[in-house]
Amino acid sequence: MREHLRAAWLGPPPASPTELRLGIQRGRATHPYRGRVGVLLDRHSGSSGELAALDLRRALGAVLVGERSAGTMQYGEVRRFVLPHTGLVCQVPARRFFFDTAVEGVGVPVDVYLERSEQDVTDLIPSLDRIWAAGRAADNDVGMS
Repeated sequence: MREHLRAAWLGPPPASPTELRLGIQRGRATHPYRGRVGVLLDRHSGSSGELAALDLRRALGAVLVGERSAGTMQYGEVRRFVLPHTGLVCQVPARRFFFDTAVEGVGVPVDVYLERSEQDVTDLIPSLDRIWAAGRAADNDVGMS
């Protein structure tokens, strides 16, 4: 039965175009993305969602939009343990992230606060344009010193 199913497969998947090159800071894209990036956060954004937002801000100058996040990213890589006599499952973090300011239980502040989450994105463009312009001006000031 298994061989019959396997015969219907299209063959092996194509080789992945992704190449892991540790320590490389620049990609080899012919036309790298140079546009603006915005990240939508709310009080339900937590853990890796918060870390991704901060990484996008740091790497691409992303503007964080919405509301302060959940504040659940200081500890990670949770391991589960089952207590032998009770069968109770406990989760214990195996890693801790250290930040410049308190984030656990506080969350990540956003650059543009939204009163309504259903707000149309086109209404945000003027606010985002001002933030991106201020960021470029700050980058230029740093480059001149």
